[in-house]
Amino acid sequence: MSQKTVRSNNNDYVKSEERFTKIFGIFKIRRLITIVLAAAFFASIAIANANASELDKLKNTIENNFSENLQKRGMSGIKLDVEILKQLEMLDGFYFVKVNINNEARGRKATDYIITNGTYLLPDVINISEGKSLKSNMAFLYDTYDVPTKGLSLIYGNRNAENVIVDISDFQCPYCRKAHDYIKEKVKGMDDVAIYVAHMPLQIHDKAVIYAKIFEAGKIMGKNFSDELYSGQYDNMTKDKIIETFAEKSGDKKRFKKLLDSEQVQQKL
Repeated sequence: MSQKTVRSNNNDYVKSEERFTKIFGIFKIRRLITIVLAAAFFASIAIANANASELDKLKNTIENNFSENLQKRGMSGIKLDVEILKQLEMLDGFYFVKVNINNEARGRKATDYIITNGTYLLPDVINISEGKSLKSNMAFLYDTYDVPTKGLSLIYGNRNAENVIVDISDFQCPYCRKAHDYIKEKVKGMDDVAIYVAHMPLQIHDKAVIYAKIFEAGKIMGKNFSDELYSGQYDNMTKDKIIETFAEKSGDKKRFKKLLDSEQVQQKL
């Protein structure tokens, strides 16, 4: 009987031990899961902080590189504010970035979008099979703001149009010229679109300022020289020759030349 009791006690002990082991095992598993989840949680925070830190570092790198480049070109008084919008999946290490440009010297502000890794700048990424511009498609998603047109000159379209495009432009800039041709083609035949120009002549383009003045003087006289100025056909001429050429086209050489240096034209630049 005692043996049975012992056996019974042993069985109970064994069962209790097995039960305890199972419970303890579950406890260990739960504890392990808790530790793993906690580790994952804190790791995710660390990764998020690291990513935020990396993005801040990238932002500073872009701003510093641009500022250094502008200083080398003698372009002072320009401030940049960089906003990193999205990391590109198809290009490792590259980001789609919004750059707010404040030209304090001229009292002008502009916004542009770039694709960069902080060191290298890509003008655009084109999907070859679809022929689509990544920059244009993404800029469309992020580019929403009110457009002031007071004081700007109309290039094409109806001044009372509901749909307005402001072309922040430099007549000698190769990319601005491509954009001009592209926009003009896209709005052809549209009655409810107005395209205005906001001049931003860059110092690296020696004819940019005189081209802008010629355009504005022409507009005052009822002429629209935008297509000719964007064409690039006058880039190899001297400034004096360019002025003479457009003075002839204006129909009133004396008035045209006087307007070039007038306050009325200068306020448009």
